[in-house]
Amino acid sequence: MRQSVYLKPGFDPLEIDKNMDVHNLVLCFDDLERANMDYGAILGYVNLYVEHKQIKTLFLCNEEPILKDSERKKSYISSKEKVIGKTIEFEQQPEQAIQEMIKSIGNEEYRTFLSNLIDQMIELFIIEEKGKSETINLRTLKHAIYEFERLYKHGAKMSEVLSQQGLLERMLLVVVLLTKEIKSNATIASIIMENESMTIDRLNASMRPIAEGKRNLVGELVKYTAHSLFQGEFPYFRSIGIFLLTGNFNDAEFLDDLKFFRREHETNLSNEQPAPEKLLMDQYWKLSDQEFNASIFIVLQNVEAGRYKLMEYLHIYDYIIHFKKNGLLNEKYEEGLLAKFKKGIDIAIKLVETTGDNNPLDLINSRFRSSELFSYIKEQWENKQNQEYEQLASEMSALLKINPKQFVMKLYEYRSKLDFPLFQYIEADAFVDDLFALDNGMLMEVRNAIINRYEASNIGDYLQGDRVPLNNILKNIEFMNENTPASSLSGYLRKELYKDLLKIVEKLTPKQL
Repeated sequence: MRQSVYLKPGFDPLEIDKNMDVHNLVLCFDDLERANMDYGAILGYVNLYVEHKQIKTLFLCNEEPILKDSERKKSYISSKEKVIGKTIEFEQQPEQAIQEMIKSIGNEEYRTFLSNLIDQMIELFIIEEKGKSETINLRTLKHAIYEFERLYKHGAKMSEVLSQQGLLERMLLVVVLLTKEIKSNATIASIIMENESMTIDRLNASMRPIAEGKRNLVGELVKYTAHSLFQGEFPYFRSIGIFLLTGNFNDAEFLDDLKFFRREHETNLSNEQPAPEKLLMDQYWKLSDQEFNASIFIVLQNVEAGRYKLMEYLHIYDYIIHFKKNGLLNEKYEEGLLAKFKKGIDIAIKLVETTGDNNPLDLINSRFRSSELFSYIKEQWENKQNQEYEQLASEMSALLKINPKQFVMKLYEYRSKLDFPLFQYIEADAFVDDLFALDNGMLMEVRNAIINRYEASNIGDYLQGDRVPLNNILKNIEFMNENTPASSLSGYLRKELYKDLLKIVEKLTPKQL
């Protein structure tokens, strides 16, 4: 029978017999292997309960890490012989535990799916990592199959393709292995963030280009290739890695990954020849020498013609440099290589709109941000933005003079769609002259539109560029106000506008620490 006992602060554990009936008491100590103290000191302390208090005592622990600890192993063995009377070894029987896990799942279809994979899940407990002996444990497997249920619901929508490829079964294996790596590998988080979706096989680890200082996720997983499910090729979805790492599941990204795999599968089933850039970036080692060189030729033609998206340029450049370093690139292609990419990027950037939330730099993985090509893309993109912002600001200045109502409407529109530093590109003297030429009603409308633009509590870095030009506008307004009769209504409204702009400038001014 469990006893409920109130223990006062400062309670001495050795006085336990003064607080409860110890004749029918069993003390249980768990996780000895996690203790930082000397094992002999711990067992000696517990022995006080056994010998002096005659209390039945159980010790639960995993001996394997203890016996691997060369410094404390001897102390543990010596003390164990003196203190522990009987030792019972618990041998893990995963099959029954897995069956119980599956029974606890409410989704009948998912239970059936898992039940058909019990043998493969049992295999996870006997598989050895390359060069290691550590295996999957029940706690990790339980966590993984519960997490995978959410992915299964989406994957089932594509059952025709998935069942043909056994994709769900292989996805489950990746989820289990990643779950284990996340629990035990301190560097896996950064590796997941740096790697894109990809096809995993044994060749990937050695044949794909890896940025300097980076590690390939495939290299972390191919050590498990002894598993029967880890044969052939199957995709790793970055959306799954992010989900397991953060707990945040992005439905749209996961479905995009599934659709991508379906398109890949349909292409493979058809007789169509894949695009040359796909041949190079997928599994170029399967190409003949003639196919490889022909693909390089076509890809570099497309590069120079600006036929790729900015992210694709970085991927392709990564592979071309990889080929060059390994002596696979024909010398005739090496001449002016970087110039060809820059020429194509110049064309591609002209086709990308800068309006709305469309910033292609946000989509570029951190793996490529140290690339010389990324620096060029960033510079050209910012130049394009500045040119377009200057043009837009010029148009806005003209509207204030010829159609102030349209100016107000545009200001509200850009508040919701595009917050760029408008006043950074507006000439202060002309702006204030046009402002003071407005009638009182329109002046108030412009004032309200400007206030609305900056009312958000968190103003992004992109608006910091407005601070200095707004400050110049303030100085001009202050000068103009000195020459306006204080008693006039327009003079009063302009002074109120001055106060509001002053508050905005203060808001844009970085706080001193």
